[in-house]
Formats: sequence, structure tokens, C-alpha cells
Amino acid sequence: MKIIKNVLAGALSQLAGIARGSHQSASYVLIGCTGGRCSLTADNLSTRLTIAFDQEGEISALLPLRKLAEILSRSECEFIEIKIESEWALINAGKSSFKVATLPTEGFPQRARLGELSVCQTSGLQHLIYESAYAASRDIGRSALCGSCLSLKNNELTLVSTDGRRLAVSSMHQESGDEFEATVPTECLNHLQSLAMDEIQISCETNFIHFAGPGWSLSSRLIEGTFPNWKHVVPSEWHAVAVVNREELISSIQRAAIATTDTHNSCKVTFSRDGIEARCESETGNAQDSLACSWVNASPKSIVISLNPDYVIQALQSLACDEVRISLIDPLSPVMIANPETGAFAIIMVMRIS
Repeated sequence: MKIIKNVLAGALSQLAGIARGSHQSASYVLIGCTGGRCSLTADNLSTRLTIAFDQEGEISALLPLRKLAEILSRSECEFIEIKIESEWALINAGKSSFKVATLPTEGFPQRARLGELSVCQTSGLQHLIYESAYAASRDIGRSALCGSCLSLKNNELTLVSTDGRRLAVSSMHQESGDEFEATVPTECLNHLQSLAMDEIQISCETNFIHFAGPGWSLSSRLIEGTFPNWKHVVPSEWHAVAVVNREELISSIQRAAIATTDTHNSCKVTFSRDGIEARCESETGNAQDSLACSWVNASPKSIVISLNPDYVIQALQSLACDEVRISLIDPLSPVMIANPETGAFAIIMVMRIS
């Protein structure tokens, strides 16, 4: 098989995050080329990614991904030629040649599809991931939260993430598709972000979810356990709603947060008729910043809420809009930060500080 070096290198770079694990073939890439089509697949038993493209030649081999990537990065040529002889891959790269040991292709994980439970076509999943996946838990002790709940119900495709201290929800209208609900690992969603997703197909089985787009397919084992009923966390009514410039609020919180430390990472945010004031203090000093806002309904006399500044900044950065709506009840109730254009929102729990 003779292939353009940059084409092969690009495919390997997308597979690099998958090719890891303890089983023998985890760090290998399965290369198959036949009938004018070439596919490269990496599988770590939890996630499987295949990159496919047009390519002449005939080959079927299991090669060490990082070794192959290093050969490509150090070779000064336009084309790479790979031949398989017995248990070896003979690689010609311009003036250089390499002999690399392969593994039997039979040792690569085989996945039998069990019959699709649901299928839908969509073109906005990447946006949903950007707006909500950041809030997923990283605590492996709470495995049911180490991913995001993806569901299609009542013509709404929704992605929800939470770590117990914050919640992020993003949804979009979906014309058609079978209804489903699945908790997708964060690793899978991160890989989806790096793939071209103009329009993709989603299919869901009992234990796996599959995504497919032009020239690629991604499968992931689902997270076991029940995702919490997140709707119980969202208050049914709000007492005050402020409208503020998103970028200005990010900058204001960031300036005030300069005074925080690892042991004192809270921000007192005061909402009043005069606007919004952010104040942080620690053993190293204090900082405060203020900015103007408008009120959808009657402005409150004053509501002071302690929040994690990192959570506020992450929520604001994930919402692609000029202005955000901040909904309040009282100093002890959660705060909602929402994109008024798309309806995406984050719920942040207050910090109780003595």
C-alpha cells in the first residue's frame, strides 16, 4: 500500500487518544485496505474509533500506533509504502526503511452489534457538548456522573452533565428519531469534539452507543448506573432575573478571583439595584470588581451569594451569546446562568461559608 504520508499521519493523530490500555493490542492500530477504501481503527475496550478514506492497495495489519506515528514524523518524504511479510511490516519512507513487528489481526477486539435500539440523524451535537459536558464529574467514586446523559424525547435532543455541585443542560429540536436515553462517558464526548460533525447518525444499544459521520465512526461503552433526575434540581420559579454582558461578567469574576487560593476559593457576588459586585478574599488579601446589569423584573434590594468562581467562569465561557440571564431566589438557593437565545443553562449550587 502506497499512501500520502500526511493523510496517514492525520488519521493516526485522531486515533492516538484511543490507543492505550493494558490489553495486548490496545496500543496498536488495525489497518485494513481493500476495494479502494482504507480504514484505521483503535480500540481500548471502552471506546473504538475508525477513520476511513479512499485509498488504493490491499493490506490488513495490526501495527504499533506510536511507533508508526514516529516513523512518519521523522520521515522527509511525501509518500509511505507499507508491505506485510509474515509477522513483519516493511515500511519504505523515502531514503529510510523500517521493519516493524506486527500482531495477528485476530487478536484485535471484535465487537458484535446486538441490534440497534434507536437511531437518529443530527447536526448539532457538537454544540450541545460544548455547552454542557464541562460539568461532568471527574470523581471515579461517583461513576454514574462521570459522563453526560444524552437523550432524545419529545423531539428534543438533550445533553445533561452534573458533578453534584453544578448542572449544565443544553438541548435542540430534533425532527425525527427513535427515543433513547444513555449516559455517555466524557472520554467519548471529548473525542466527538475533535471530529467533523456536520451531520451524524446516533444509534444506541443496551450497553453501547455508536456515532457515525463522513469518514469516521465512534463507539463507546455506556456508563452503568442511573443518571439522577436533574429536573428536580431546577427551581420552578425565580424571584429576580438579571441581564448582563457575558464577556464583561467573565472579566469581572476573573479579576476578583485573583485573590483566591486553593484553600479559599469562593466569591461573594452581590446583586442589587446598582448592579453586580464580585468580591473574593483569602489569607493573601482581597479583591473586588463591579459592573452594571439590567433587571427583567423588579430589581432586588440586595442578594449576596457565595459561589465557586471557577464554576461561574466555566458556565459563562460555555454559552455562546452576548448577554446571559442570571436567575436568583435568595442567598441559599441555586443560581441559574442561561443563554436566552438557545435555552442552554447552568445551575450552580451556593457555597455555605461560616
